Amino acid sequence: MSRLEGIVEKRKRKPRHPLVYVAIGVMVLLLVSGLGLAWRRLRSPVPGYQGPVTVAPQLISAVSVDLPQGDPAELSTPPAGESHTAVQDRPQAWTVRMEAGPEGIPVGMVSDQRVVEMVIEDYLEAYRWLYENVKPDPNEASRYFIDDAQRTGVLAATAIKKTLEEDQNRGVFFRLHLYDGQRNVVVSNFSPDGQSTYVSDSQRAQRLLRYYDGETLAVKEEIELPQGVFIATMVYDGQDRRWKIGHLEFIEMKLQGGEEGDE
Repeated sequence: MSRLEGIVEKRKRKPRHPLVYVAIGVMVLLLVSGLGLAWRRLRSPVPGYQGPVTVAPQLISAVSVDLPQGDPAELSTPPAGESHTAVQDRPQAWTVRMEAGPEGIPVGMVSDQRVVEMVIEDYLEAYRWLYENVKPDPNEASRYFIDDAQRTGVLAATAIKKTLEEDQNRGVFFRLHLYDGQRNVVVSNFSPDGQSTYVSDSQRAQRLLRYYDGETLAVKEEIELPQGVFIATMVYDGQDRRWKIGHLEFIEMKLQGGEEGDE
């Protein structure tokens, strides 16, 4: 009898309490489910509501993004490029002041408007690279996304790179078209150390997801998506001196009126 067979036999003769196996099974299931959910959230523009997601209602800054009109099949978006703000013009330090928000919940505020603009600019560049770029290079994922499980619970850059590599192996790529509508990007609630914040990207527009053949560029699949809001956890990378997406989630909801959630 081999050593391995002996171990198996011992376990058979002296079984553990059933609750031990239940606990082990639950732990494994949670680990596998958590990793799978993280990948699905980051890949799918409509992963479904995985809430609750809490974003401070006190807004720091907002920017409206003009959307094209007409048939998205006739629209082209250039690949994402360098940030508009020169690296030397980007602030390297800022102060966060904690103010009491609704129900006394502390909200992190930054007075330097350049920091807020930098967050929005870096978020939009990452969004364009992932959803509007033609054949994004998986090796560029770490420029726009960051692995910071301590803050976000997921390894965003690793997950995005893996997803894009899988799409390349299947010979497809996808683009998310927004047209005939409105879009509003808002920054809110910096962390006390100033190294993370939230971005809400409300997309009150026609949303169309298209999968393209990687060689012929022919449309292989077309899906009409509902309106909703992207919630991004932005984490500052001091080495690259830019904000990167540490977690990205889409919440499906009907958006009406001039502001998010207005009736």
